[in-house]
Amino acid sequence: MSELYGKSDIIKETTHVDSTFLATKTKSPNGSTETVTRYQEIVKMSEVPSLQEGGNGHFGAYISPSGKVAFILYYDGKGYVGIYFAETQEYIALSVDEAPCYEHYLLGDSVQINNDYKNLPTMDKDSFFRRDRLMLLIPGKVT
Repeated sequence: MSELYGKSDIIKETTHVDSTFLATKTKSPNGSTETVTRYQEIVKMSEVPSLQEGGNGHFGAYISPSGKVAFILYYDGKGYVGIYFAETQEYIALSVDEAPCYEHYLLGDSVQINNDYKNLPTMDKDSFFRRDRLMLLIPGKVT
């Protein structure tokens, strides 16, 4: 998958700063429509019906500066959230009732580079994006 999320030619063009947008559902903050095309390629390949045109699903991901998928959050449009953590190589499924704050971590329906993931699978113990911290924030157990 990393080949699609962070194609090497795309990664080489970035400056590897936090929150560099590689793919976005709508026009990216810097005005690029290329990111929309990339997002459409990713969701098309996913073959997830709720992410396809006209679907009501949502998806966001962080990748490392080298293009490795680090974190994926997906809303299926039917009341469930799926989460993948590269740090632990784990998939988690929750109902929206169990994950009331999931929308904050959809990253605006985008794929972004984040330097917190540069040493995957090892992460700094203080990283905001550690699995244990996000599993408190997404279910709303801490604010």
